[in-house]
Amino acid sequence: MPSPSRPTVCTLRRGRILAYWNGSLWAVGTGLASSPLVIYLAMEFGVAQVGLGIGLIKAAPHLAGLLRLAAPAMIGRLVDRKRFCLGSYLLSVLVLLALLLAAAPCWGLSPGATLAAVVLLWCLYHLMEYLGAVALWSWLADLAPVRVRGRFLGRRERWSVTGQAAAMLAAALFGSLWGQWFPEAVLAGYAIPGIAGCCFLAASLVPLALMPGFAASGQRQPSVPLRTILKPFGDPGFLRYLAFGCWFSFFNGVVQSAQEIFPRQVLGVRLPLRLTLQTGMRVGQLAVSPGLGP
Repeated sequence: MPSPSRPTVCTLRRGRILAYWNGSLWAVGTGLASSPLVIYLAMEFGVAQVGLGIGLIKAAPHLAGLLRLAAPAMIGRLVDRKRFCLGSYLLSVLVLLALLLAAAPCWGLSPGATLAAVVLLWCLYHLMEYLGAVALWSWLADLAPVRVRGRFLGRRERWSVTGQAAAMLAAALFGSLWGQWFPEAVLAGYAIPGIAGCCFLAASLVPLALMPGFAASGQRQPSVPLRTILKPFGDPGFLRYLAFGCWFSFFNGVVQSAQEIFPRQVLGVRLPLRLTLQTGMRVGQLAVSPGLGP
C-alpha cells in the first residue's frame, strides 16, 4: 500500500501530462505578451530617456533573477511548495496585466512617468515569475524519476516552443492587420495581444493546480536555511564561474539598447516582422528538444 504522501505511478504520469499543458499554455501567453512587445510599447512614448528605459527592460529579468536565491528559504516558511508556485505565477500575471493597463493613455500620466511605470512593473513581473519557477522546477523534478526526467523535460520544452512560436506568429499577423486597419490606434495594437497573453498565462495555472503536490494535507515542505543558500559563495570554483558569467554578460549587455532601438527607429522594422524573425530562430528547437533533454 503506497504512502499517502507519495503519489502512485498513474498519478505521476497524469501529473506529467498536466505539466505539458501548463508549459504549452504558459508559452502561448509569453509568445503573445512577449519582451519585444513591451520594448516596442516603451518606444512609443517617445521620451528622451527611452534608451535608458529599454536598457532597464532588458536588464529587468537579470536584476529580478538575483532575488530568486531567496525562494528556497521562503518555501516552507510561508506556504508549501505548490501554493508558493501558484501564488507567485498568479501575481506575475496580475502584474503583467497592470503593466499593460498602466500604458493606457486614459490615466493622463506623462510619457516619462508611463515609461517608469512600465519598467518597474516589468521588473516586478519577472521577479514573481522567477520565484515561481524555482518552486516549479523542483516540483517537476519530483514528477519524473531520473530514468525518464530528461525525456520528460525535453518533450515539455518541445510543447513550450511550439506554443510560443505559434503565438508569436499569431501576434505578428494580428499586428500587421491591425496596423493596416487602425493605424492611429497604435497602443491598442500592443495591448490586445498582451491582454490575450495574460489570459493564456492565467489559464496555464489550471493544470498546475491539478498537478499532485506530493504532501499530505496540512503538511509543509521543510524550509531551507539562509546559510545553505549562501554556502556556494564560499566555493572558489563557483566564484570563478560567477566572475566569468558577470564579465560575459556585462559586455553582451552593453549594446542591448542600441540593438533594440536601431532596427525600430532607424531601419523602421515593425513589431510583426521582429516577431516573425524571432519565431524562425525557435523552429529548430522543435526537432532537437526531446533528444537533448537527457
